[in-house]
Amino acid sequence: MNKWLSPFYVTIALSIAFIVSAFTSFAHTTNFFALSLALFFMTIFIHELGHVVFGRFAGYRFIYMTIGPFTIEKSEKLKIIPNYSWVMFGGVAYCMPISTDHELTKKHMWYAAGGPLFSIGAAILLLGLWYLTDASLLAYAMTLHGAIFVATAIPMRIAGGFYSDGYIWLMLKRGGKKSQQYVAMLLLTKELMSPKKPSEWNKSLIEEAKKMTSSADNILVAYTVFYYEFVTNGFKAASQAMDAFKTIPITKKNKILLQHLTHIRQIDSYVSDHPDTALITSLHAQLSKVEPISYKRSEALLASLQGDKELAEKRLQEVMAQCEQQMKQYGFFEAEKQLTTFLQQMMQVRNRSFMDGSITSEDMS
Repeated sequence: MNKWLSPFYVTIALSIAFIVSAFTSFAHTTNFFALSLALFFMTIFIHELGHVVFGRFAGYRFIYMTIGPFTIEKSEKLKIIPNYSWVMFGGVAYCMPISTDHELTKKHMWYAAGGPLFSIGAAILLLGLWYLTDASLLAYAMTLHGAIFVATAIPMRIAGGFYSDGYIWLMLKRGGKKSQQYVAMLLLTKELMSPKKPSEWNKSLIEEAKKMTSSADNILVAYTVFYYEFVTNGFKAASQAMDAFKTIPITKKNKILLQHLTHIRQIDSYVSDHPDTALITSLHAQLSKVEPISYKRSEALLASLQGDKELAEKRLQEVMAQCEQQMKQYGFFEAEKQLTTFLQQMMQVRNRSFMDGSITSEDMS
């Protein structure tokens, strides 16, 4: 996706348009839309803030929170960065448990409930203020908060393998195998999002992860296994560990979730004796800049196959820089860095083979 069409730049463009229109005959209409957009962002902020507050209360570590065109993230310090993903435009809060204990199920129930509770709390407060003042703006804001509460509290599965807050809360409350698997996934994700390198991750959790069902719902588990296997046993073993997941059909609903898996399939072909340029190109069409690491490495693969060594190396260097930047906070970027180095080496081997004639232009196509 062109970054100029991302939430950040589209919101800036709309803001400029609203300001300009404020001095025209359309001022009343544009002011209404501008106010509606501001209230929408505030409504999402209150909901996601509920998750963060309850998450911190439960002892979770704050990772990031996205509201419309902006993301608030905690790396070495708290900072605000642009949001270029429409997938997260509607609001996302991400906190992870710091420790592993028998109270994790209860803690995550509180975390899941935090957003809806803040939304309904805001709706009730605004209802009282509206009753006292009869201000129509308060009634509008109250309706938005109430709608967010209903939309997130009703137990339902959401496109792309995600669940509503109500679904997660009810699943954990009921217990059983599904609840146990979800908690196991939380623990694995805790490892994934920690500063620990993949080689330092909990080995018993990795072994349990290998037994989980191959579905889009468990894709984060699969990625955790991939990173661990890659740094400990190399690419071939890591790729084989993903074989069952590679059979999952790519759809409009899950293609964002499966981006890294799609990229692994590209690498499978690239490192084979006869890379399939058509396959790698078709898989590239399934990728998005939402996940820049896989996207840029995919561009590097295509550039390499087209003989553009300069562009291929440039893209891999950009990936290396991103990995270096993120490694202190998220240990899995160590695996991403090693994977990028692995591809650099493979490209050098392929270039030498092409130069000495053991690989022809026909083989490369």
